[in-house]
Amino acid sequence: MQVEQMPFREPVRHGSLDFPLAVYRSHPNLHAEILFSHWHDEIELMLLTGGEATFQLDGASCRIKKGDMLVINSGVIHAGTSEAFRECAFIAVVFDPSLFAGMMDAEERHAYLDPLLSRHMALPVRLDTHNDAASSLATAIRTAAEDWLADASGSRAAMSAALLTLLAVSARQGWFVPRDGDRTGGEGLKCARIRHAMHYVQTHSHQSIDVEDMAARVHLSRFHFSRQFREVTGMTPLAYLTRCRMQTAETLLRDPDRRIMDIALDAGFGNASWFIACFRRIHGCTPAAFRSRMPDGGHSV
Repeated sequence: MQVEQMPFREPVRHGSLDFPLAVYRSHPNLHAEILFSHWHDEIELMLLTGGEATFQLDGASCRIKKGDMLVINSGVIHAGTSEAFRECAFIAVVFDPSLFAGMMDAEERHAYLDPLLSRHMALPVRLDTHNDAASSLATAIRTAAEDWLADASGSRAAMSAALLTLLAVSARQGWFVPRDGDRTGGEGLKCARIRHAMHYVQTHSHQSIDVEDMAARVHLSRFHFSRQFREVTGMTPLAYLTRCRMQTAETLLRDPDRRIMDIALDAGFGNASWFIACFRRIHGCTPAAFRSRMPDGGHSV
């Protein structure tokens, strides 16, 4: 079982088609932005294993500390920052609850799964750890996640059992809360627009696009789009575009035969000078220095 690093952006398949469940350990944090703003259809459990962090969930802030577990429901735009980022670490468990459909009868599916899959209900963002049931669940999930990352025998079964228990206990204890994020108006519509814009940026970041293009995609003026984008993601549209391009560049830098100038153009930066300046601002080093620290090394041009 391969241990993976948490991706900066979506879309990405978590786990496999027949087993949509994956566990990630956070990257070493080089700056305050410990998790780049993104969203996915799966549910994510964020287990903080060190330090403290503030997460934005569809624009709402939630601060957690070591030992806490944060629930990120499907479709929620989320990002994380930490003032003491060098001490901050987390494990993320990402899963599609439909994985468990075959393990339940019709009555159980109606009680446990349908509310989540239809997004009419959601798990609470934070479970009360003073509650014995919640505390036991958090411990079981954390233990299963550590076993998964250590490639321990039976870790897939243990993680599946822990998550299935989470759904069952949540239904039994009445922890499900009404889902507001997918309403057709108000905040729900705003978040849907921003998700659409984020997807557009992710798939077109290598092209010459600007804020006007993003705003036009969701039928908003530049002013209103920029304001709503920042409210939901915590960053400006241009900053998000730059980070998407940067993620592409980081992947391309793993090929030692690619020239820095070509990487800059392929990632959408337009020229090498702008790419290097942006890279240095985000990573604190040049692309060439970043490449030299990679496991396979590589030459720079």
